[in-house]
Amino acid sequence: MLIGVTGGALLLLMASLLCVKLEAGRSAKLYDRVWSESGACYIDAYITSYKSLGSIGKTLALFSGNGFYRVYSREGREIRSSEWLLWQRDYPNIEGAFWSEGHVTYSTSSGYGGWSLPECK
Repeated sequence: MLIGVTGGALLLLMASLLCVKLEAGRSAKLYDRVWSESGACYIDAYITSYKSLGSIGKTLALFSGNGFYRVYSREGREIRSSEWLLWQRDYPNIEGAFWSEGHVTYSTSSGYGGWSLPECK
């Protein structure tokens, strides 16, 4: 019986954290936009506000950076996102993202992250 209750509580906690993470991404504010040299793509930096999402949001904020990045094609199609790289803490307000020949680099808590995107060259 105890295992069933514990498992149910854990499942409820995980579902709550997922909902808060989804809401934080949906309500994140655009902080910066940087276009690739070719103009084929751009990277948007978003700042999240977990604290406005209640006690679960405040708890999640302890384990998260204050933002994330998404790369889009010129047409607005999402190509990459750091939003669900849960092991990585992104900080768009510390140093901006930059492009170099189809490679985009952005700041993280451990240095830099980024992607090589031939379609953005």
